[in-house]
Amino acid sequence: FTAAQQSSGGNPDAFRRVLLNLGAGSVLVAHVRGGVTYNPLIRGPITSIDFSYDLSLRSAPGQPVVYYLLLVQGATYYSSVAADSASGPGWAHFSHTGLTALNFVRVAGLGPPTPSFDALAASIQLGYLTAGSSSGGTVTLDSGIDNWSVRIYPVPSLVLNPGSLALSYQTGGPTPAAQPVSVLSSGPPLNYTVTTSGESWLAVNPGSQTTPSVLNVSLNPAGLAPGNYMGTVTVTVPYGGALNSPQTVAVSLTVTQGSLLQSVSPSTAIAGAGDTVITVTGANFLNSSSVQVNGAALPTNFLSAATLTAVIPAARLATPGVLQITVSGSFGSLPFQVVAPGPTISAAGVVSGASFLPGPIAPGEIVSIFGTLIGPETPAGLEVTAGLVDTMVADTWVLFDEVAAPLIYVQAGQVSAIVPYEVAGKSSVALQIQYRGARSNAVTLAVAPTAPGIFSINASGKGQGAILNQDFTVNAVSNPAPKGSVVAIYATGEGQTTPPGIDGKPASDVLPKPQAPVVVLIGGAQAEVLYAGAAPGLVAGVLQVNARIPQSAPSGPGVPVSLVVGNASSQSGLTLAVQ
Repeated sequence: FTAAQQSSGGNPDAFRRVLLNLGAGSVLVAHVRGGVTYNPLIRGPITSIDFSYDLSLRSAPGQPVVYYLLLVQGATYYSSVAADSASGPGWAHFSHTGLTALNFVRVAGLGPPTPSFDALAASIQLGYLTAGSSSGGTVTLDSGIDNWSVRIYPVPSLVLNPGSLALSYQTGGPTPAAQPVSVLSSGPPLNYTVTTSGESWLAVNPGSQTTPSVLNVSLNPAGLAPGNYMGTVTVTVPYGGALNSPQTVAVSLTVTQGSLLQSVSPSTAIAGAGDTVITVTGANFLNSSSVQVNGAALPTNFLSAATLTAVIPAARLATPGVLQITVSGSFGSLPFQVVAPGPTISAAGVVSGASFLPGPIAPGEIVSIFGTLIGPETPAGLEVTAGLVDTMVADTWVLFDEVAAPLIYVQAGQVSAIVPYEVAGKSSVALQIQYRGARSNAVTLAVAPTAPGIFSINASGKGQGAILNQDFTVNAVSNPAPKGSVVAIYATGEGQTTPPGIDGKPASDVLPKPQAPVVVLIGGAQAEVLYAGAAPGLVAGVLQVNARIPQSAPSGPGVPVSLVVGNASSQSGLTLAVQ
């Protein structure tokens, strides 16, 4: 001990390290806990000693392999030192070194700088120790005036639970919740430090850093590409205070590709239009996700984890061009087209919905209008509200002299509508289409009392007509109608009716009939007309004519059929199959 004191240079930590290295080759690492109080009576600088030892290094039973130095104040007062066999297993032995007045500088704030200490050495007899079974003992010093006890323990083990973590993450998805790891001691509480292996995606909240406690292992997966990642969380008890320190938690992370941005609807807007609401679909949207147009953030509303809406301000839609709609995270971007202002139509693009031929329009006629940007990209069909066919479908309107027409079909390049009965008696009208608030150019259309057209099976205006046989089967080359039987011919353009037609009203109890006379010619022979009027259950504007096939009509798969309403005839090229 004198040599140890001299080689330490008066430094208490160095002094302790020298003593701990006595008996090189089989030295224990000691963790000394406690503090020093200055009192003339017996007071030790420590209240407990922890130790550990690998039993495989033991060379002979009973061999003392480590010494601990206890510096005791007021040493001149004590009269005896003994191990307390009643509370210890008998493996702790203490002896007075005979050294007095050991003077060295104390730690600042813990008392006078040069106190006097006496030294007490503790030796451990390995023959009494078994792996994991040592429970500690107590040594008591008694001076007859005061006494002081020191408890000695085996060094505890550090326990981490669980010892490994397997985590997963989908790009663009929510970050996994922090995973708890319990930090425990098999004996007295331990102070510890925590480090990670340095990966930027791995983080730890170490909590109190005194056992028992919980570490929270969390992820920061932003920017990680799909793949497998490994990291380590290391828990260390300083100064050899744990038998198995350090301990590690292996963290594995599997990153998979999340669903990317799927669609933006609509994908087209009209330059000069007002604010435009878009619907964005994808997967695993977070409430923290943002939507940008060319990098500028948009007001966003989250409808679900896979759907959100955003508003593109009118200022961003001022001129034609391509915008990039981007969702933050790993979802990417999609193009958004800003096209020339307003829908565009022409008079030549307004045709009969039956014959697909241009010409004057008639009250109640079903017409098709062809143009650009006159409706939504996704087709939408007829809708009925309060018993009437709607005049607005998918933010699309068709206006005849500002009167809204019932709509049958709307799409970006074609709109089908029913000419309002309000045009009756006019010689011409102005037609416009309004889509998403933008008006098309106006075109002038001539108005006639009637403009009959027969619907065709293939919706081309030619070939086999939309005609039912008397048994209600569809007339066809393979299903011709016998002469003398009655066929039902479906057409439009009959003009004003009696009673007057009501825009968008389906025919029910009262079946309006054309005011103008109706004639049917089959193979050039005039047929007997049994009924001409509204088609039951169909919207006003659809004309049904029941006619008997003349015996003088020719037979064949393609017998010409035509319809005359008033002074106007239907298109040529429509046929009927006759036996």
